[in-house]
Amino acid sequence: MTIECYLSNCEHHSCHTDPNDGPFCFQEECLKDSNWILRSGVEKLLHENAMKIFFTKKDGTERTMICTTNPDLIPGDKAPRGATMKMNPEIKRVFDLEKNEWRSFRWDSLKKASIN
Repeated sequence: MTIECYLSNCEHHSCHTDPNDGPFCFQEECLKDSNWILRSGVEKLLHENAMKIFFTKKDGTERTMICTTNPDLIPGDKAPRGATMKMNPEIKRVFDLEKNEWRSFRWDSLKKASIN
């Protein structure tokens, strides 16, 4: 089975054949172009669900976190208040449902994400 890349400008359409890889081309230039698709999809899912996120920490260790940005899943005393923080677009702030605290991960360290 051959899967076509979602990106219409991809020069590598049908370049990968493993259905477990998903419908994206894994050529480096396509991964750069598709990064915004990944981010927006994960952000939308985080806002609606609890997700299991797999990423690499700064120290190189692998980390799995069950997290969300859904206000209905965050305890009231931990909910974001009116003040806004300066946001770094390379970092995603999420609520860790196991540690019951706010945590963050770098987008470029994200290995896998699934709905919990």
